[in-house]
Amino acid sequence: MVAYQYRIDTGYPGAVNRVHDASIVGEVINTTTPPLGYGTFVAMDAATGTIRTPTGSDVIGTIFGLYVRPYPTQGGGPVNPIVNDPIYVGTPPNSGVGNVLKRGFMSVKLNAASPAVVKGQPVGVFIGTATTNNPTGGVTGAAPGATVLAVPNSYFLGPADANGYTEIAYNI
Repeated sequence: MVAYQYRIDTGYPGAVNRVHDASIVGEVINTTTPPLGYGTFVAMDAATGTIRTPTGSDVIGTIFGLYVRPYPTQGGGPVNPIVNDPIYVGTPPNSGVGNVLKRGFMSVKLNAASPAVVKGQPVGVFIGTATTNNPTGGVTGAAPGATVLAVPNSYFLGPADANGYTEIAYNI
């Protein structure tokens, strides 16, 4: 009997799921504060018209969408791309054009400090100071507050797996 290894997570962070419902736009990346990782929220810099990492002074109106992992980029190793190219450690481009999900479903990784999430729970975006595995712009299930903004019309599609991977509906 052959044992098969399968993944129980929802996919690669930043991967768009259910593409028939997706609205994706290409936007110029802010070279001073580029997005930190795929599957994180990005803000629109009004002064330059570019996408950037959110800051603590952002409000929900400046959150522009989710940073999309381009196909076929899936990581840095033949054995397990998630382990070899973990979220927030990979190297998304820091210039040029990046794709942003404006509406749809996406695989994400919860910030390490996020509480457990359940299906239907509202999505939050972390705008505090980045730490290891807690990037600014990361997805969280934490209640809105000084470092978390509630994302309207967005919710979790189920609990995260043991690695923190889950799927969200954004702007649906």
